[in-house]
Amino acid sequence: MQNLTISLSRYKIIVAVCLLGCLVTGGIVSAYVNSVVQKPTGKEVRQPVDTSGKPQTANESPDAKAPASSDDSKSKVAKKSDTTSTNTKNKTSSTKRETEQKKTASVAKPGTNQSPPPLTGGSPSPTTPAPTPAPSPTPTPTPTPGPTCPAGYSGSYPNCAAPDPSPVGVAGDWQLIMRDEFNGSSLNTNMWTTQRGPSYSYGDPYNPQYEDAYYLANNPKVQSGKLVLTLNQGSTNGYRYSSGMVQNGRHFSYKYGYTEARINVPGNVGVWPAYWTLAAPVDQSWPPEIDIFEFGLSSQTRPSFNYHYGSSSNPQQYQLKIYGNSAVDYTQDYHTYGMLWTPSKIQVFIDGAPGPSYTNSANITNKPQYLILNLALKKGFTVPSGTAMYVDYVRVWQ
Repeated sequence: MQNLTISLSRYKIIVAVCLLGCLVTGGIVSAYVNSVVQKPTGKEVRQPVDTSGKPQTANESPDAKAPASSDDSKSKVAKKSDTTSTNTKNKTSSTKRETEQKKTASVAKPGTNQSPPPLTGGSPSPTTPAPTPAPSPTPTPTPTPGPTCPAGYSGSYPNCAAPDPSPVGVAGDWQLIMRDEFNGSSLNTNMWTTQRGPSYSYGDPYNPQYEDAYYLANNPKVQSGKLVLTLNQGSTNGYRYSSGMVQNGRHFSYKYGYTEARINVPGNVGVWPAYWTLAAPVDQSWPPEIDIFEFGLSSQTRPSFNYHYGSSSNPQQYQLKIYGNSAVDYTQDYHTYGMLWTPSKIQVFIDGAPGPSYTNSANITNKPQYLILNLALKKGFTVPSGTAMYVDYVRVWQ
């Protein structure tokens, strides 16, 4: 029985201790809940009204008089949970609004003016408009170049003029003063005359005692870009043959310079083709005479040069000088014959190569000269009709 009494006593003590522990624990929990619920949240917290009429001290709370019941604890925990949930929702809404504002700002239309937010605590800065970009200049189209004249030609396309030719093989700053390329269909009678004399009305040969062809006015022809002088057999004004010649003494003369012609002479024995000059005016004086070339005198296949000077009462001459390559028959093709005339020298050229010259300046004429081209026939010789001399061009430079 005593043991039973002791056991009961111990049991009571244990129960009492447990109850005391529960009371203490409940008080602690109640105090914690009150502290959480009463924490400031940015809103006004109203204190419960004391209806007992007993004044409350600043440190005294209604819940301090008695331990909080289980229902009160649950109510306070629920209030804390609601408050926490409300705060979380408010923060979430605020975060969403800030995110939406940032998105709106980031997707502003290009080209619109975006002003920075005003500074806190000061006046907002005036909005500065973005500078308007300067318009890009419209590029000027580059014109497509049209056809032009070849290098060295003058004029404008298509009316291009070929540059003046230069002498063959003779260097210098030359100006072309006379030319005939014989490119037309007839002889240029504004440049050439087809008979001799001041009245240009007779065709007697220059040396009647040595020649046997009369110069007909209609003999010279222009064909295929060439001047053609032709020997034809038949009695004409007391001569056995007729032939052709041209001279430009009525329209042209020059003093000093360079003359050149490209010519194909016939190689028949007895023909006497020549390219030479006489003093102007026509048939007024002789000498001087410059024979640029003569065939059929000293040689039938190579040209000869001669110069006549002095006076009509005392004529002098340099004597015939054959020139050119001794291995070449110059009657078989076209060749270029030229003559340089200066106050101190008269020199002939063939295909640009220098030939013999006369250099006694005391005897070199200063009288203006005109040009002659003729095809003579020496007396006593017979050649086929149609034997011809062809002239490609005649030019004079100074």
